[in-house]
Amino acid sequence: MKRKIISSVLLLGLIVSSVSGATLSAEGSTYSQHVVDIAITPSVNPVGKVVKYQNDTNVKPLIVKAVENSTSSFKASERKSTEELDEYLAKVATGQEEKYTEKFFDILESNGLVYYELGQNSSKVSTQAVNGDIQVNTPFGIYNSNTKYWEIWGGFKWKNDSAWWSEARNWGGFANPTGNLGGADTAGINLTGGTNGAALKEFYLQPLWHDAPSPYNSGRTGGNSAGKQTNRVGTFDSSYGAMFKFQDSVSGFGTGSDGYAKYAMNFGAGAVKLAYDSKFSGASGNAVSYMRHTWDKTYVDNVTLNSNGSFSVTIKGGTDATDTLIGPDYAY
Repeated sequence: MKRKIISSVLLLGLIVSSVSGATLSAEGSTYSQHVVDIAITPSVNPVGKVVKYQNDTNVKPLIVKAVENSTSSFKASERKSTEELDEYLAKVATGQEEKYTEKFFDILESNGLVYYELGQNSSKVSTQAVNGDIQVNTPFGIYNSNTKYWEIWGGFKWKNDSAWWSEARNWGGFANPTGNLGGADTAGINLTGGTNGAALKEFYLQPLWHDAPSPYNSGRTGGNSAGKQTNRVGTFDSSYGAMFKFQDSVSGFGTGSDGYAKYAMNFGAGAVKLAYDSKFSGASGNAVSYMRHTWDKTYVDNVTLNSNGSFSVTIKGGTDATDTLIGPDYAY
């Protein structure tokens, strides 16, 4: 018997990640101490700092020039490896590590990074649905003074793990709720303004585990469930971002000491990284993160570019899918 997911358990919604009032009060002073206005003080070293998008000035070239003219202050002994740094930023992108903490700014400074805070375009409205099972996070920028690359990060995570767990138990069975959750899903970042001819030097989707709800939790939440996924989907070139197709599934990890079987889902969260070369300094446009989930026999078939620079997701095999969950545009 077909389960009516859309009208009950799995009608998914979008929550645009934002810093709560309580978090702001706790972190506000740390954040404000690390924000620099590079248009007013172009000689300041922005490494380890926040530089915000400005409507009237492209601050990206100013960031590059300021970094080049500054004496490096970060300690090489405290630098993370590329893999460690990517792993940390992936957790930031999926909301599993907090931004604007002392740890956050220490890692930026120790690794020669500038946090480029994209500007929200308030005239754009995000796709809204009902209950917020999935959270699509605000994209952000990083200038890496070591590689000279501009990075755009985005991501998603399941806010309500009971939703996918219920789906797994209904389709896979209560005795062994393992296997695929429907067909292929998709996630990515769309850049509507292009990249000023910058080459896409690196791109991937990093999947992270999410545990099943207690008492079936396996202690894997936040860990990488697989290597970096580079299977892009779509008919458009890299100047408009990168879209990825992936298969979410539930795995079992035996019985815990409490006597309960343990499970986790491989795409409980996913981080997208795009890294462009130095020409990206001259780019302008809007970045949006997105995700679409399917279940039963439905799957994502393709992602296509529209004439206005936006995109459309095509599904096949049925209609059991969320809307395409899209966050607001953020200017770069």
